[in-house]
Amino acid sequence: MAELRNPHGGEPVNEGERRVVQALVKGLPDGYFVIPSLEIRTRTHNDEIDAVVVGPQIVVLIEVKDYRNNVIFREREHLVDGERRPNPIDKTLQKARRFKGMLSNSAEALHRVWVVHQVVLARKPGNLHVDPILDQWVSEVPEALLRLTDPARLLMEGAQLPDVPVEQVLQALNVHARPRRGSERFGAYRTTSLVKEDETGRLYEAEEIVTERPFMLRLHVIDPFLPPAERERLRKRALGAYLVLTELEEQVGHVTQVVGPVAAFSTENGDVVTISPPAIDPSLLDLSEDEACLSERELLAVVRDVAVAIRAVHGAGMAHRHLVPEVVHVDLNIEDLNGVVARVGDWDRAGTEESVPGTVHSTMVGGDSGFVAPELIGGEVESWQAVDLWTLGTTTQWLWAKLGSPDVGPLPSRLKAVVDILIEPDPTDREASSALEMAQVATDLLAVQLDSDGDSGPTPVPDPESVVLTKGGRIGDRYIVIDVLGVGATSTVASVEDLLAGKRFAVKVLGDGMIVEQAVVEFRLLLEVAHNNVVRVLDVFQVGGRTCLKMELLTGPTLRRRLDDDGPVDEDTLHQWLGRLLDALDALHGAGLVHRDLKPENVVIEPRDRGPVLVDFGLASDGVEMIAGGTARYRPAFAGADAATPALDLFALAVIVHEMATGIHPYGDASTCQGDPTIVTSIPEPLRGVLATAMAADPVSRFASVAEFRAALRGHDAAGPGPVQPPDPRPAKDPGISIGPKVTLEVLRGQEVRREAQTPGGDSDVEATITAAVLRSGPDVRLDIEWCDAVNGERWVRAVDAHSSPACVHRLIHGLRPGVHPISGRDGVVYMELRQARIVDDPDWPRVRKVPIEDLDEGAGTDLTELLVRFGAEAVATREDAWGDTGRRRAQLCVVFGPSDPMVAFVAYALTRLAPLVEWDDRFPIVMDPIFSTPGVVAAASTSLADGQVWPALDMQMSEGAGGLGDRYLPKHGYWACQEFNPWRAPRFPFGTVGGALFGSDGAATLLAGKGRVTKRTRKWGKVHMVAVQLDDVGLLVGRDEVVLVRWADVPVADPEGLVELHRRATIRRPLDRSAFD
Repeated sequence: MAELRNPHGGEPVNEGERRVVQALVKGLPDGYFVIPSLEIRTRTHNDEIDAVVVGPQIVVLIEVKDYRNNVIFREREHLVDGERRPNPIDKTLQKARRFKGMLSNSAEALHRVWVVHQVVLARKPGNLHVDPILDQWVSEVPEALLRLTDPARLLMEGAQLPDVPVEQVLQALNVHARPRRGSERFGAYRTTSLVKEDETGRLYEAEEIVTERPFMLRLHVIDPFLPPAERERLRKRALGAYLVLTELEEQVGHVTQVVGPVAAFSTENGDVVTISPPAIDPSLLDLSEDEACLSERELLAVVRDVAVAIRAVHGAGMAHRHLVPEVVHVDLNIEDLNGVVARVGDWDRAGTEESVPGTVHSTMVGGDSGFVAPELIGGEVESWQAVDLWTLGTTTQWLWAKLGSPDVGPLPSRLKAVVDILIEPDPTDREASSALEMAQVATDLLAVQLDSDGDSGPTPVPDPESVVLTKGGRIGDRYIVIDVLGVGATSTVASVEDLLAGKRFAVKVLGDGMIVEQAVVEFRLLLEVAHNNVVRVLDVFQVGGRTCLKMELLTGPTLRRRLDDDGPVDEDTLHQWLGRLLDALDALHGAGLVHRDLKPENVVIEPRDRGPVLVDFGLASDGVEMIAGGTARYRPAFAGADAATPALDLFALAVIVHEMATGIHPYGDASTCQGDPTIVTSIPEPLRGVLATAMAADPVSRFASVAEFRAALRGHDAAGPGPVQPPDPRPAKDPGISIGPKVTLEVLRGQEVRREAQTPGGDSDVEATITAAVLRSGPDVRLDIEWCDAVNGERWVRAVDAHSSPACVHRLIHGLRPGVHPISGRDGVVYMELRQARIVDDPDWPRVRKVPIEDLDEGAGTDLTELLVRFGAEAVATREDAWGDTGRRRAQLCVVFGPSDPMVAFVAYALTRLAPLVEWDDRFPIVMDPIFSTPGVVAAASTSLADGQVWPALDMQMSEGAGGLGDRYLPKHGYWACQEFNPWRAPRFPFGTVGGALFGSDGAATLLAGKGRVTKRTRKWGKVHMVAVQLDDVGLLVGRDEVVLVRWADVPVADPEGLVELHRRATIRRPLDRSAFD
């Protein structure tokens, strides 16, 4: 056993150093000396050294590293968990050279002493790669002991090994204890002890000075001599965890299963300090190293809590990016496993602006690849949330393998089914599950075990008709009340968690005496508008006789509170908010709507760049159905109770702007807005004059539109105020475009610009333009979807709400989100892979699968290729066929289209995600639009048919080209087969001429006769009733024996009986024979 020499009182800085020193003392033989934690002072440096080993033939400087996860040592690069770090081999080499020089200068006898260096790893990292050229300088403790006792392993072959004069070396060392840091003060916090120090900074135990509450304080050291851009990058990285958790708190509220920084600030010299709760619970890795064992109930509780944390982060549009056992802390002293057992920390990488290159981990696959997702190895990270799912699955496997007690069996089958999906090599296959599903399965399995063990009574079943508007109460069996946001005379607004969607929303519950029609009016009106500064309304429903309105959850204060707390806004903010409020009103008025109750209490100031958002549309009117009311101090005194004109909103806006600018109401303390306003003279022109016009006592003098208001703001009167005109009656609601026989698509008016907390590719805080759409199927299915076009070039389609649709449709909100990607080497086109949502085992939880085109057609209920091409797709093919891709996913089907129009992406989503989950129901027929021009409208024939009508020639052109792939039909031309299981099916490729449509190898005659390849391809659609061919205003109905000529306006689309009846009654007919057309 070696001798510990510690006259200087050196103490290891961290637990890793302590373990290595103890192992060296115990593992080295007699004659060796171990000197811990010292400082060697030379003429130019004060070198801090973790330990020095003095042996009979060699002196070794030891640098201890306590790595846990992914470590790479290369000749010119050192990476720890994907982050570039200074290479400890180089640093220790320099220290060894200076140490050798000091020995040589101190005594002649020490000239020939060998001084070498060694980086010793305190534990085995999860993944370790060391380039062969560096292997002799890095070792784990067992190998280090072998090298130290056999110095030839550390020196070049043939090196002479003279005896070391040990006592002279010890005297020459003249060691000093590594200086201890005294208590330091950072802001309101005081350090109490140093826990760890590395190249990036120091970790302390600390306390708040006033309350003496314990915290962990992390000082992130930022070198002031670095370039400004690099200093800013390091500052953002240091603040990353705090910013992510702040964003999480804003979006979904406090998540108990998440732990991390609670405060952050900068020091005077530019370093960053983050404050976190004290680390009192061991990590999963600590438990594993201590050889702890957990029961299956405890394992399930850990999985549940980790999944809940990841689910919350994914729900906020972010990702953790580094989910490993080291970052999960477990409280095993908790008695009730229904409480929170595990918490996820280490959020430094989550939400950072830079993406870790996939090649970082490329050298780790030779050993235990552990928690490294395959796409990190290949460098093709498209979704960091998919990486989280991989590590969630592998962490669950690791728990059972490393921490399961001897009586714990294999993974429960339900849990294993989820894990198998989460660890699929292809990240898009993981979309078939989610952290939410993992949390639900673990919760269910744990509940069964607790019930069977008598540890917990049966969980009460929520009353689906109850409405308890208190914190922790429920609205039916789907919504848990998080907080009550406001109580009014007619309604109560609460923030809720939607247990089905896994997200938080606001719900307005109308009073018992309120009529349902009022909520329906508010819901119907707001669905017409998609604007960033208008609150998004999502659903209306009834629970226990109470009518409820579901909306997005806004987190900011009302404008009233903002003015009360902070006073008037500055000029720049005033003009910015005014512009956005005008944009919102312009969108409302453009849809034929008037708010009618605009006031500071109905404007919410959202954080970041969103700004003011209009809320509370209970009094809104479309000029047809009007509800009397409004706030007297924000409407003209003599306006009728049922007034509903844009001038009314602009009057209220002018009053609000005056308050924002001055803090003073322009009508003082009067209860009504009567006469001329008193406008404060400090308001500059032209705004002062604009407000005077908007609030003029004479209604005729006020602005009649947002355009007039804006023109006056620009200092000229482009339109000039005119008499107040009521808005045009609202057009009839667009029923949407029919996407095959199952689904309709309605693209909403306008676009929004939002900031995405995190894109699928991992970039944070990115601005994106959002186009919203609604998919419907029958009376019970509605799915709101969005096309997101981000400024960083990323595009994707996502589902945002499924309202009262079946549970399988709600599954689409939790993932199954297709990305839209550029094609390398081709500008102006993008592609989206075509994968189908389908029921595999659980009818409420569909999964995404790669399927052949025939299955895609069957799920869509129509020819998917033909529809996509009609809507503007360039091609529907494999990646290899579409652009010559030679990668591992070359056989994947995809649709190629232009990036500027989201229509193709919406149609592809409808056909591959929603349509396969719903059934076509002839009780609720969809109004088909076979020409896809004006939605929902079939053009009427311009002339009536009579005997002698000219039949079309067989060479008459139907398409722009010769037909086939890439061609498209001429306007108001097309071909459809009416079959038993698909009443309106279009073929994959268009026909070029009438002759091809009727008598070609894939034409109507062949299909009806049951011959040829076309019959084999279409057999799954069942019996063929009829074929319809549109040729502008006329149509050909093709039966088994005859063709009839009819007006296209008379054709009953997708109605087999109607088509047969029209064919029977038609008077202009010919045999189905080519010679009849010669």
